[in-house]
Amino acid sequence: MNKDKVLNSDWFQMADTDHQVAKHLYLEMYPKPYEVICYHCQQAVEKYLKGILVYLNNHAIQKTHDLSFLLQECEERLDISIDDKYYDICDMLTPFGIAVRYPHELHVDEIIAKRAVDSVGVMKKMIDEAQDYLDKQSSSPQEKLLRTRVDELDL
Repeated sequence: MNKDKVLNSDWFQMADTDHQVAKHLYLEMYPKPYEVICYHCQQAVEKYLKGILVYLNNHAIQKTHDLSFLLQECEERLDISIDDKYYDICDMLTPFGIAVRYPHELHVDEIIAKRAVDSVGVMKKMIDEAQDYLDKQSSSPQEKLLRTRVDELDL
């Protein structure tokens, strides 16, 4: 495994952990720490997006918590069009990266926390598709030829 893929997987592992923590807190803790749940959701999406950008930029990423900015960077680097629903999710989650660290900055209730947890799952599916796309793009000519020949077998 090359160094870029190792770094990329480190970001995804950290993101998966944040997502799992958010889900665990939402499902198991009472009273539910809504702000902490939403913070971990924001962090999960931030790390998923930065994992893609690390892969695309050879480790150079801008230090920001603005998820829509990071998503736009992914869209430009991948040269694809990303549906507005993903930007809506990013806009909803971004404030939880900083504001919830301070008391009374944001009102967060169970509905918002549930939406945040569910939104990470939606973003994760999009990130998985982007990662699959990158894996196919980065395959060696031999791997591409092998994949094409296997696909032609029509099994």
